[in-house]
Amino acid sequence: MDLYHQTTDRLVNLLEGRGVEHEIVPLTPQWRIIDVVAHLTGLASDIAGGMRQGMGANENTARQVQSRKNSSLEELFAEWRTYRSELTEAFAADPFFGQRLASDLIVHVHDIELALGLEPDPDDVATINGGETYAAPTPDRLASVAPLRIELSTGASYGPPDGGAEDPGVVTLRATPYDFLRAVTGRRSRSQVAAMSWHPGPAPSAVLDQLCPYGPLPDDVTNVPSQ
Repeated sequence: MDLYHQTTDRLVNLLEGRGVEHEIVPLTPQWRIIDVVAHLTGLASDIAGGMRQGMGANENTARQVQSRKNSSLEELFAEWRTYRSELTEAFAADPFFGQRLASDLIVHVHDIELALGLEPDPDDVATINGGETYAAPTPDRLASVAPLRIELSTGASYGPPDGGAEDPGVVTLRATPYDFLRAVTGRRSRSQVAAMSWHPGPAPSAVLDQLCPYGPLPDDVTNVPSQ
């Protein structure tokens, strides 16, 4: 998928020659920028090697970073490039897989941009793809919790129809793709997500409990100026 490769190139262009690889990424506080790149490079290696399940498992993520702890940023980028053809073949065989990987990648790019004091572009193609890709399965994933509808500012909507005042059972979250993406991936605190545009509101606690597929929303993300 071109979007994944375009976003990879965007990250390389952002970091090459800046000497910022040891800056801490606040939203992944155990990682420096070089550790984030090691994870992304390792993920590309695993996919090129045929892995399709458990890619985000903690043990795999730890291995991806640990096995590259002595690599420089330039070496990581060079390794990442060697997997380009295999990734292209994988994405051609399953375009949605490429869409998902591009969505994961842009989240990390946003993390790094914020760590460097840069403001992510909320309207770029990769961000919109990320928000829509994460939004699409969320109502089904939370169906046992509450009938959830997600309406993005792009006009895309997911989940059951909004029945209005006659059907108050449907909970609707309205957000930009960027804001939804940051919320659903745990980059916003529980209180920040609760303060988003929920209708009829407020956000049900059970929805907040399970909105992020990676674990509970954090209690506090005030260690970064903008999320």
